[in-house]
Amino acid sequence: MFTQLKVERSVYEVTDKSPLYRELRPHKTQRIVKSGHLANLIESYKNKGSALKDVPILVDRYGKIRDGHHRYLAATALGIPYYIMEVSSKYNNMIAINTNQRNWNDGDFANYWDVMGRTPYKVYNKVKEEHPYISYGVLVSIFNKKSARLRSDRKEPAVS
Repeated sequence: MFTQLKVERSVYEVTDKSPLYRELRPHKTQRIVKSGHLANLIESYKNKGSALKDVPILVDRYGKIRDGHHRYLAATALGIPYYIMEVSSKYNNMIAINTNQRNWNDGDFANYWDVMGRTPYKVYNKVKEEHPYISYGVLVSIFNKKSARLRSDRKEPAVS
């Protein structure tokens, strides 16, 4: 069926025998590891088997994980193979991918834009660090000088 199509990228299997197995590191824009999400992945891989062959971890040429850090940690915790596909070191589709997957929370977005050099997010994260008991939603309201979150600040489109 696909014989007429051009092969664009290769997917590589990395087993626990490979020197690369535990050498990958998250790119600075990766979201913070969520222990609950990681525990759920590990449990799922144990009980249902791994789908890692079908969903490769995206890695740049420097061995920085651009997508799939939780999957990588789950695989290495269990000693099972994982699969990688190389992407450009200028890869910048993380927000689009994870927004569509609904995996990123407000803190993940704030950290991403902070790392990317956006000054308002640096200030936002500094305030959050100094006042960890304030929720991200309240901080958004404070920064917008509104008593409620603006429709344009929502991650999901408004339902009509």
